[in-house]
Amino acid sequence: MATERDLEGEIDQAVKKIGTLPPAERPIYGKQVNELKKKLTAEYESALAAEKERALERSLASAPPGRDAAGEAGAAGPTPRLHANAKIIVWPTSSR
Repeated sequence: MATERDLEGEIDQAVKKIGTLPPAERPIYGKQVNELKKKLTAEYESALAAEKERALERSLASAPPGRDAAGEAGAAGPTPRLHANAKIIVWPTSSR
């Protein structure tokens, strides 16, 4: 599978080729290159958005019980913790 860098190189070569073409062929070829760039850019952005969505889903799935990905208390309620100095259980308050 081609990487982003490979595709950029191919597009750059296609753009540079425009200058070597006869003047009558340049507009048609240039239009095709621009359409290809738009299509590849749209596909790349779509794939990037999908990957960001998958990363968010993985992050939310791995959040500790009772906490969301940001560490806030979730539907399961606050998680008690042992205070280091007092050795007592401290229940977090709802406001920080």
